[in-house]
Amino acid sequence: MTGAPARSVNLPQALYDAGGSRRVDQEAMHLGGFTAKAFMERAAQAALTELRCRYPSAQRVAILAGPGRNGGDGRLLAAQTGLPMAVDLIEPGLMAAEEIARRLAGCDVVVDAMFGTGLQRPPEGCWRETIVAVNHAARPVFALDVPSGIDASTGNTPGVAIRADATLCLVTLKAGLFTGNALDYRGALLFDSLDVPSDAYDRVVPVAWRMRDPREIRLPVPRPNTHKGEMGRVLVVGGGPGMPGAARLAGEAAYVGGAGLVVVATHPGHAACLNVAVPELIVYGVDNLSILKERHFDALAVGCGLGQDAWAEAMWAAACAFPGPLVVDGDALRLLARAPTHCSNFVLTPHPGEAALLLGCSSAVIQADRRAAAAEIVGRFGGVCVLKGAGTIVADGRRCYVCDCGSAALATAGTGDVLTGLVAAFLGRGLGAPDAARLAVMLHGRAGEHAPGPGLRASGLLPWIWHDPDMS
Repeated sequence: MTGAPARSVNLPQALYDAGGSRRVDQEAMHLGGFTAKAFMERAAQAALTELRCRYPSAQRVAILAGPGRNGGDGRLLAAQTGLPMAVDLIEPGLMAAEEIARRLAGCDVVVDAMFGTGLQRPPEGCWRETIVAVNHAARPVFALDVPSGIDASTGNTPGVAIRADATLCLVTLKAGLFTGNALDYRGALLFDSLDVPSDAYDRVVPVAWRMRDPREIRLPVPRPNTHKGEMGRVLVVGGGPGMPGAARLAGEAAYVGGAGLVVVATHPGHAACLNVAVPELIVYGVDNLSILKERHFDALAVGCGLGQDAWAEAMWAAACAFPGPLVVDGDALRLLARAPTHCSNFVLTPHPGEAALLLGCSSAVIQADRRAAAAEIVGRFGGVCVLKGAGTIVADGRRCYVCDCGSAALATAGTGDVLTGLVAAFLGRGLGAPDAARLAVMLHGRAGEHAPGPGLRASGLLPWIWHDPDMS
């Protein structure tokens, strides 16, 4: 049995960790003048509304209730008289695993109300056994607030976790549900504010902001009498031996992003093939970056297919002297990790493996708390960090943004080079680094959602960067 499509909801932009969510709840009860029980009754009513909408044909629901407030929501839901289905309330701490598995086999829908925001360690004992049984039962799962086993703050899954068909966030959107492992577990995301006073949100600072709509950021509008030099001059440095395609993708993406002039400085052996492949690119085969003294550029992107040999090291050293905004990707990040330096002009675009090199840890550590990793990279190296992956993070030292768009179609070679070229183009056109990074990430992610697949190649993203039905 499959759930009905999610109702159209306008998700808020503010994201809270577990502690912030609890403080918003407390402020809401204080300002609204109602008790914790009344608060849970609102939650139960909201869950009932969604259950009836998503699973109208279900005959029997199993509600898994834990010991805390999330479990209280589940127990009050079980007591609702408006449920259009029979209810089986299951309390794992009071029931044998075999009995739980038997009851799950006889239900149409499972409601997960075991932990919510209250779990930050691997589920153990009967709780672990119950989660394994739920996933094995292969029934649609409707999670209240957070699927059990997911860290609401980070999205990490330190042990087993419920694979939900849909998750209903109550009062606040939990930051952990938007990045990393959580995206494999949360299912369709729903939200209900429970009509809490708006002042409750104003009293607690979010840990991150959700970003999805590229229209939030406006590129400078060119004058009718403009010329290419006023649309941004971008230099792409990359394409070491055997890797010209990466520099080509970044250069093409810079043009798609609206740059007026794109120059590629590449290994001497690749200049001829790149000139033929993309006639709009101005390509130089170089052994040094004297071009930086000869011509003016508004933004520089370095690292796409750069390599790590002596030629690459020379290109990286010269690029670091560029006085303007500098997008650092791929092999340039590896060279930066070898000899760390701090620069406020950096826009660093690592994937988790590259981020691990920058911070001297494993990629598993990066993925366990992606927001913290991006913030630490900014602290060590300066500028802006774009931590790529599911739920891409953009951190600038003051705010953290989490991208709520994208798809598995982006998990292919070269898509990072496209993103690098877009960032460079928007920097060249005059956006500040945080806005340039955010706009590029959102357009890139939405292109991944709309471009046809499977088998999408990175170059296939380019026609879809601005082709978004929601932006027409």
